Amino acid sequence: MRVTVKEKLECYNCGEVDQGLLVYHHLVPIMKKYNVSDMRGYSQERRMREIDKCICLCQNCHAKVHRELELSSRMMNQDVDYSIED
Repeated sequence: MRVTVKEKLECYNCGEVDQGLLVYHHLVPIMKKYNVSDMRGYSQERRMREIDKCICLCQNCHAKVHRELELSSRMMNQDVDYSIED
């Protein structure tokens, strides 16, 4: 039986260990070269280099992280007047 890297990991946020629910989340999006799940056929060394840029999250926590990133991005792009009126 082949052991995968995910079998040794758990969700960084909540501790989930079900391998079917775990995903790799890139901490710095601009450093992302590949989706780890799309790297079948790549060398183990190349996959590990990509995984080293990630944390392991369950799908639920991953969705929450991306939702927060999306909300933060929207807030940063809004034209808000922060001036104080007398």
